[in-house]
Amino acid sequence: MSGSISAILHGDSKAGKSTAAYTVPGPRLLIDAERAHRWLPGRKVFWDPITQAPPEAPVQLEDGTMNWETCVVIVHTWASFERAYQWLNQADHPFKSVIIDSITEIQVKIKEEITGGNLEQKLQFDGWNTMLNRTESLCRDFRDLTEHPTHPLSVVITAMTEFRDGKWRPYVQGSGSKKLPYFFDVIGYVYRERVVDPFDPTVPARTAHKVLTGFDQNIISGERVNGILPDADKLPPIIENINFTKILKDAFGDVVF
Repeated sequence: MSGSISAILHGDSKAGKSTAAYTVPGPRLLIDAERAHRWLPGRKVFWDPITQAPPEAPVQLEDGTMNWETCVVIVHTWASFERAYQWLNQADHPFKSVIIDSITEIQVKIKEEITGGNLEQKLQFDGWNTMLNRTESLCRDFRDLTEHPTHPLSVVITAMTEFRDGKWRPYVQGSGSKKLPYFFDVIGYVYRERVVDPFDPTVPARTAHKVLTGFDQNIISGERVNGILPDADKLPPIIENINFTKILKDAFGDVVF
């Protein structure tokens, strides 16, 4: 059993999806289609997977910190995204985790390629099939990296959310919105909530970032990791400040991620 996890997080804009995904073990690869990297903490390096090999593994500096923690691929085209996956699949890289932020924007890149960059152009039947098949395939392919034979990775994908068929669900076009929840170990709905101090109601309410992983009849969410977690470390149905690295340590102990 590998010390890795797969998850998809959906929620409204600025609910905290990127921040939650960023808690995966490092060194991590951030495949960034939303330009969120500018607002995330830690030292970063940048990588163009089309023209460059992945960066060398991070090294420890004299002050005890690492010279980088996150490698960022800025997704300009579908080709750069596809080439990043090829590098990950061949295992010649330093990463322990990968984040795709977001699958909703990656679909836009697929459409750009199909239409030659004209997003106003309507897709014909073959174009729709191409986009939907690529979306489903990429989610499966990245999910399968959690069981890579030589270099398993934790994988977290973010998505916008939409209300469809009576439930809030990850926003991807086509049938993927119904299929994606079945692919991953965790599907979380990320949201913000104003929280009042129960011991001192005079203190101004704070904004808490939470992830729903339990059952809700109106939201697609769930998890299957509690089956191997010790009772003391079981995930509550609503998690404030989720930490995927801690979940992995609770689940797998000293397994090297």
